[in-house]
Amino acid sequence: AILTSEFSLSWTPIFILYTQLIEKLPCKKLVVFVPFIAITAVYTAARLSFSSLPQISEYKMVFDISALKTLFWYFVWVFNVPEEFKKQVVSNLIYFNPAFSKEFWPIILKTTIGAMTIVAIAIIVPILKIIKAKNISHIKIVIFFLFWFVVSLFPVLFLKNHTFAMYLAVPSIGIY
Repeated sequence: AILTSEFSLSWTPIFILYTQLIEKLPCKKLVVFVPFIAITAVYTAARLSFSSLPQISEYKMVFDISALKTLFWYFVWVFNVPEEFKKQVVSNLIYFNPAFSKEFWPIILKTTIGAMTIVAIAIIVPILKIIKAKNISHIKIVIFFLFWFVVSLFPVLFLKNHTFAMYLAVPSIGIY
């Protein structure tokens, strides 16, 4: 998998967290992950040593608050909000390009209402029920899948000018 997609690097931390958080395996049994950790480390070192990102603005890595904006866009794209919306947002996450808003306001309105409804029904309501029931195992599952979503986006999370919904193949499993 590592030879076909850098997103496979996320499987090792996902499986380790799963065994610790959900399966509650003793730490001494984590030794089974040593080969996977070693392969991940060797691949990462080789990738950084022998091949670098292209020196263009799309591949410029940024370690600041913009990573949270990038994470936000991936999160809304997983709920089928059009990718074009990111290109039409002017300065913040609410204000669209006026020309785009004037021509496509019905789509913006329907998509916004639909996305908010999906988020409310699919995320907020279940989380509120979990909190109300005080069931720790369900909270652990929610944390695990949110971790899955974020960790599997790490290969592209800090490339704020290089965002595409196609990168959601592995992360979307965590949300769905």
